[in-house]
Amino acid sequence: MPASVPVSQLNTRLTFNYAIAILAVAAALSVGLMFEHFLQSSPHVSLFLCAILFIAWACGTGPAIFATLLTIVAFEYFILEPAHSFAITEKDVPRLAVFSLAAFFVVLLS
Repeated sequence: MPASVPVSQLNTRLTFNYAIAILAVAAALSVGLMFEHFLQSSPHVSLFLCAILFIAWACGTGPAIFATLLTIVAFEYFILEPAHSFAITEKDVPRLAVFSLAAFFVVLLS
């Protein structure tokens, strides 16, 4: 960033980028849950990875890492059994690990 940009403007832009990351993850989760409810399809991983790619492209690495962390939490809370709980069963640990690695790999590629 150029030295002539005021600090308040940088803070506003940074806040805006992180807000977009939250909205993109929320949109991906909402669309995935609607697909699951109405079409009995579960495209959650694809939608989460698309949200991370969009955030990395539009907002940068920091918001993309934040979006990745949000998607991991959303994946664990909404998708893995037992749903709506942060309890992780032993059989879901590999699934969560592979998703986490894939999400961070997408950020690294971006």
